[in-house]
Amino acid sequence: MARPRLTLRPFRGDELAGVALWAEGALSKLGASVPRGDRLYAIDVEGDEKPEGVVVCSDPRRGVGRILLVALRPGVTRRGFGQEAALLAERKLAAGGARRIEAAALARHGISLYFWLRLGYRPLPRDPKSPKCDDPDVVWMYREISDAGS
Repeated sequence: MARPRLTLRPFRGDELAGVALWAEGALSKLGASVPRGDRLYAIDVEGDEKPEGVVVCSDPRRGVGRILLVALRPGVTRRGFGQEAALLAERKLAAGGARRIEAAALARHGISLYFWLRLGYRPLPRDPKSPKCDDPDVVWMYREISDAGS
């Protein structure tokens, strides 16, 4: 069996500060700290011990898990690592009880929408009563997952 090209793991020490240098725009929506119930994961690519990206997920609630962010360092993009990281995040959420995954995509960033569409996600209809609709710049995508987490 081939060794995985990447892994997700908790950040260690001050690694997040290094990631913030290139992911500042993406991380700025998170504020100074990660909201309670959300998990920040470092993306290690091909055995490299320094984070090449970040994934932010929420703990599943009522069978729904959320992927708030998948971001990679410039220079490691366009090689499928983002898709692999999103699928690993789905597996973590499925292991925690999620049967549906929702993911945030920037409405003005077409590649973000295309990224989630390629993984089988579809846009959630906008519901003005939902707190998810507070930010007009974000389109929420969703995908139902099987018991196997795929």
